[in-house]
Amino acid sequence: VAFAPALDDRATLLVKFESVEQAVEAALVEARAGAPRETTTRVLRGREELECWDRHASDDWQDEAVVRVSWLPAQLGAVLELVADLGRRGRLALTGRAGVGAGLIRIGGSADEQVAAIDTTRRAPLFGHVVVRHGSLDVRTRVSPWGEPAPSLGVARAIARAWDPRGTLNLGRGPL
Repeated sequence: VAFAPALDDRATLLVKFESVEQAVEAALVEARAGAPRETTTRVLRGREELECWDRHASDDWQDEAVVRVSWLPAQLGAVLELVADLGRRGRLALTGRAGVGAGLIRIGGSADEQVAAIDTTRRAPLFGHVVVRHGSLDVRTRVSPWGEPAPSLGVARAIARAWDPRGTLNLGRGPL
């Protein structure tokens, strides 16, 4: 799934179904049934589909921040609403695996706008994890890549020490 809100309150949602034709058609019917009434849908196939995904992948975002997020797959609609709201404040796009509930949010704009979007995303109860994967030096000095430690971090550290008492595995990576 790929989602990019537009400035005119319209958005583009790219969804790729990969299965046998009958399953793809059933998924399309289900997706259209769950979409808002004013939604326009188009099915792309062959070269047109490949070109669409190529354009999406090659979008030029040189100064963006990139955060990895996770959510419950059943919450996809609410996730898209939040992304659309954030998108009205600045350039933003979500690319992810809807069925898995994980993806990347690319955030454009100034460093202040990127930090604000990261903070808003981290405060949203929809997301299980929000990890900053990429950002300018200004953004990276103002936000922790991992965010605030979870209340269960002490338990996680104790488990890590039990399995790796010398601390040689995953040395220097992550909040543990």
